[in-house]
Amino acid sequence: MVKHPILSTILLSLAVASEAQVSTKAEPLYVSMLQLISTPEKFDGKLVSVIGYLRFELHGNLLFVHREDEENGILSNSIRTSLDGRCGKDLELFDSKYVKILGIFHAGDARRNPFPPGVITDASDCKLWSDPREPLNRKLERIPGVH
Repeated sequence: MVKHPILSTILLSLAVASEAQVSTKAEPLYVSMLQLISTPEKFDGKLVSVIGYLRFELHGNLLFVHREDEENGILSNSIRTSLDGRCGKDLELFDSKYVKILGIFHAGDARRNPFPPGVITDASDCKLWSDPREPLNRKLERIPGVH
């Protein structure tokens, strides 16, 4: 016999709601820039983690496959990024470097604007991956036993 049916109902409801929130949290898809560019519709609306060369410019923030793509204006090898919050406060740290970004990918309309084919929004995590002035593998070569 339950002494407090209303309290029991409230606690049960909170437990069910809490479980629903935990189970709906999406795991990111670890993808390459090439996957996002070649099949953007496959990742539309999904949480993705991707590594690319980030460049902040007046006309938009772009994540490129390679630094050379940015230097040569190859926009077809890029996606837009909308960085704010935690990622946006460290813009200088990430500009002109390879970064790992976690955010929601939205495929663009290839008929209206084919380049770039999408945008990453709601970036919840940004990490420096490698600085072209001191590439990651040069750092690894200095670690004893790694090379």
